[in-house]
Amino acid sequence: MAQAPPSAATHAAATIIYFDTIDSTSAEAKRRIAAGLNADLGDELRDECWIVAARQTAGYGRRGSAWRQASGDVAASLIFAAPQPAADAGQLSYAAALAVVDAVRQFAPDADLSVKWPNDILLGGAKLSGMILELIKGPGGDPMLIFGVGVNIVSKPDDVAYPTARLMDADGAPAPTPQDFVKALDSAFRRWRGAWARDGFAALRAPWTALAAGLGQTIVARLPTREARGVFKGLSETGALLIENEAGVETVTAGEVFFPDEAAAARASQREKLDRDPARVQLGGENPCGDKD
Repeated sequence: MAQAPPSAATHAAATIIYFDTIDSTSAEAKRRIAAGLNADLGDELRDECWIVAARQTAGYGRRGSAWRQASGDVAASLIFAAPQPAADAGQLSYAAALAVVDAVRQFAPDADLSVKWPNDILLGGAKLSGMILELIKGPGGDPMLIFGVGVNIVSKPDDVAYPTARLMDADGAPAPTPQDFVKALDSAFRRWRGAWARDGFAALRAPWTALAAGLGQTIVARLPTREARGVFKGLSETGALLIENEAGVETVTAGEVFFPDEAAAARASQREKLDRDPARVQLGGENPCGDKD
């Protein structure tokens, strides 16, 4: 179980704006940042704001890969000011992961949860949620962050190259509404951000590592131009992935992690897609569901 952060939060609750249908919650967040407005509120964009949608027509995750959802699943993006220095903002992806775990446990206290680097949440070893953290230039050049998250609440795809899960299957947990889940997530994320602001990455490193899938096992990290294979040793003091192999301990700051069986399945899936439609395949392949990853 994740270590609980200090109860005091340093951020006020965010506004939640709900759409029945939208192209993408992340795209809407970017539009609002570009306009410098909370359009529905008639206010300057100075307060934190969640964009939540029942349906997305063009949802996306890392590297622009497609993301699907059913009505009742969570698709949401939080707009908030980037910390200073903005170069450290990537560490908040660990706060986001821990917050999703805490939010899930509000509705399924006994759920078998783990985290998979860089930003997946697993339920019983299957993908439940994925996230994306984007740094955007805001009004006046101030850096802003968008925390995009997708959570399978009522649906899970069966046509992808990895196992998937949905929250309502966790110990018969009742399915929360997307709005209720986002409220729980907002509260948890504020607590973990507060812990990080006070104590630095050390506040996130130990609790995240305690939940890490594959720790001490052989993993494959798919990097932009190659793959790195070795034993997953944990996280560095700044949040990089540590892989030990015959060459020593390698530090990985960007990429995707696969367990050996997953890596083989992902390659097979990518070859199949390439055979069907070469133009659709990106480096690293597609990750259609929950790939707010």
